[in-house]
Amino acid sequence: MGKPSFIKQLVTFAKAATDHLVAGAPQTNDDEKERRADICDSCNELDREQYRCNVCGCYLKYKISWADQTCPKGKWNIKKEEQSDDV
Repeated sequence: MGKPSFIKQLVTFAKAATDHLVAGAPQTNDDEKERRADICDSCNELDREQYRCNVCGCYLKYKISWADQTCPKGKWNIKKEEQSDDV
């Protein structure tokens, strides 16, 4: 499956931002933010130029800080030693 269109990515990010605000805008602590960033940095779905996820379209600068959000590939919920690129 190819990268979603810009419009699809924009809609997905807008939904994530809205859900985050409705949840009270909970933030992760610095350790969790760093853990999520490390996972994203090693993912083959990362758009490094824009620091965006090519699956959901979210700007990771924001999304990794939002405690109520998840990785669309489920990687944030997996212990680092269990990760693989096919998750």
